[in-house]
Order: sequence, then structure tokens, then C-alpha cells
Amino acid sequence: MTKMHSLYWFALLLCGGSLAAKPDLMDCKDNPLDVLFLVDTSGSVGASNFKTTLRFVSSFVDSFEIGPKRVQVAVTTFDHTVMPKIKLNQIHDKQALKNAINSIPHHGGMTATDKALAFARTQAFTRQNGGRTNVTQVVVVLTDGRSGNKVSTKHEADLIHQTNIQVFAIGIGKGVDQTELKSIASTPDMVSTVGNFNELRKIQDKLHTQTCTAKRQYDNWGAWSACTVSCGTGVSKRTRHCLLAKCYANSEENKTCNAQPCPTIPPTTKPPVILDCKDNPLDILFLVDSSGSVGAANFKTTLRFVSSFVDSFEISAKRVQVGVTTFDNTVMPKIKLNQIYNKQALKNAINNIPYHGGGTSTDKVLAFARTKGFSPQNGGRTNVTQMQILLRINFMVSRLKPDAVEELVDFIFRVTSTQRSKSISTKLLNKLEETAIY
Repeated sequence: MTKMHSLYWFALLLCGGSLAAKPDLMDCKDNPLDVLFLVDTSGSVGASNFKTTLRFVSSFVDSFEIGPKRVQVAVTTFDHTVMPKIKLNQIHDKQALKNAINSIPHHGGMTATDKALAFARTQAFTRQNGGRTNVTQVVVVLTDGRSGNKVSTKHEADLIHQTNIQVFAIGIGKGVDQTELKSIASTPDMVSTVGNFNELRKIQDKLHTQTCTAKRQYDNWGAWSACTVSCGTGVSKRTRHCLLAKCYANSEENKTCNAQPCPTIPPTTKPPVILDCKDNPLDILFLVDSSGSVGAANFKTTLRFVSSFVDSFEISAKRVQVGVTTFDNTVMPKIKLNQIYNKQALKNAINNIPYHGGGTSTDKVLAFARTKGFSPQNGGRTNVTQMQILLRINFMVSRLKPDAVEELVDFIFRVTSTQRSKSISTKLLNKLEETAIY
């Protein structure tokens, strides 16, 4: 090319012309890439600026060898919704890919960057969407403003950083949040900002070089280890090895595991001993863990334990009242203290309580017991001993000894006879540990 021609092409670029010299192809054969562009199409962008962004993405495509063994490019736009436009393996012909990119329509709406990041993490690089194994996965976020939900965007950014996906963040204009861009990008040097959409061309070379040299943080996850327990709920872990000088995601991951159900309480043949509490009436509220870590089988074992407890007392309005409340991430009152006085009906009601699953909000259920559990509306009586019994997964209820109920009942009877009006919840739990009934 002559000197005069060189000046001509350079002048066109400076003037923002649509013509450009054919770029040198970047050879990433030793580092095949799956690249996803997340392009902001919210109302603040505008149709004209959106088209400029698409031309920037198209120029990126021009600089790489596109193919199933080299670089694959996908495009997803987002406003308040996420709109996948081109899958990774959908188009391997470069000109057809550029035409498809430049034909993507502008929508307008809010800026749900959090949803776009969630899509990139969970769906964009799957096999169904053309993702390949053992290649570097790259996300390029192009946005002109702040996300609609900064907290959720930060959360989704933290999640995607725990994967092998390398994230670049490009902010356009004065409305971008620098702090948010840095939280989105994998590392600070993967953030770029330009004053307006026409200045995107200034960072083309930088983005081309950074993406071509981007590397996976880790190798693939290893196999899950054996469960830490032979029955019941335990922990299994897997690891992966850092491939860089420094990695910023976790190299170890844990999950709960259930190898097989533990043996349940063997049936007892001796009839229960009925304890007469006429001189010490009790209101007893069971707080039963129904969270996801318990499991349906262990939850049923817990209910049988509570039912056996009922068998040992005289249930009536003047003797012992029993209530049951389950909890996971919410509190679910199931049986009020004065709701059922027929012993068999009470046992049936206890054993029919459904399992839910969820988080474990012990604080909420203790607050419920303190403020509502023993209220008159829930059947609580005045001038009687009030007692709450908290049964959590820590107690490994699937391993309860056959005489566990007797030990618990005996302890309650002895303590309440001498400490009639004093809360004994903590001492009761200590006794449970001392007698190893879990």
C-alpha cells in the first residue's frame, strides 16, 4: 500500500467513516475462544448508538479467524429482559456473522445487567448454546449506564467470577458507574471506558489483544469425593487446580450428600410409662427443623420421636399440652397447645405434618416461640411451666437411641418439678448432648 493510500484510510478512520482497511487476523489457534457479547439495548442507548455498538462488535469479528476450532462469537442483548440473538456455534461464516450482528434490532427499556450476567453464567456457554469444553470462555459487557439493581448485579458478578468465565466490562459515556464496572470485570485491567459510542474504535486493539491472550483460571473440576458419613447427611467436596500465576475464584467446592438413610428407631415392645404432672402442668412447644438439609426421611423420624414423647404424658387441659411448629426459612405453626387433647389424634396429627425444605431460620422460630408460641391465642396457659424443645438437624435424629424418649421425659419431669416457672430450654439441650441421644 502506498503512503498516499495509508493516509487516506487513516483519515477515514479519524472522521468515523464506515470504511476501514482489512484488519490483520489474530491467530488464536493455541487459545480457542468462545466469546459472548452482552450488548445494552436499553432506552438510554438509542437506536443510532446501538448501531454503532453493533459495528464495534462486527469489527471485533473481523479481527479473528471464526470457526468451530478457532473463535466462536455469540451476541445477547439486554434491557429489562435478556434476548439471546446469536448462539456461539450458530454462524461460522464471517460475513454472514457480521451481517447477522448488524441486523440485530434495538429495543429500549431498563438496564437489567444482573439478568444478563446470570444468563451468561448459567446458559450462554452450555452445549445446547454451542459452548465447547476446555476452551477459554469470555464475556464482553457493553453498557452506557448503571444497572437497575446494583445489589443484584454485584451478586451476579460475584457468582460469575467463581466460574472459568473471563469478563470484560466496557462503559460508554458519562453515565457509567466505575465502581460497578470494576465489580463486573474479572480484574481491574479488564475494564475500559470511552467518552461516547464513536470512541469505541479506540479500544478495539486493546480488546482484541486481551481476549486473544485470555486464559482459563482453572482446569476442570475433579470428581466429587466420597461422602463423609456412611449414612445420613454428610459433606462431599471436589477441587480444581489454578492454571495462572494467581487465581481469584474458589479452588474447592462442597455440597451436602446423603449416602443412604440411617437406621430408624427400632420399635419398642414395652408400653410407655405415663407420667402424672398434675402438680406441675406443662405447656410444651416443639420447634422442629424442616429445612432442606434434614431430608424427608429424617423429618419423619423426628415426628415419630415427638409422637413417642406425647405417649409418655397425660394430655389434657389441666395436665400437659403439646404444640408443634416447624421451620425452614419461614416459621410454620402446625398444632396449637390447646388444639388436640385426644392422645391418639394428637399423635396422628404430629405424624402427618408435611416436610417442606428450605433454609434454616432458627432465629425466626425462637422469636416466634418467645412472642407468640405460648400466647393465649395459641393455647398458652398462665401460671404453668412453659417449655420449648428445639430439634435441629445437628441432632442427627435418624440415630436416636431407643431409650432417648425415656431419657428426655425423665429429665423434663425431674427439672420442672423443682424449677416450675423457670425456662429450661438451654439446660434441656445440654442434657440432650450429655445423654448422647443424637
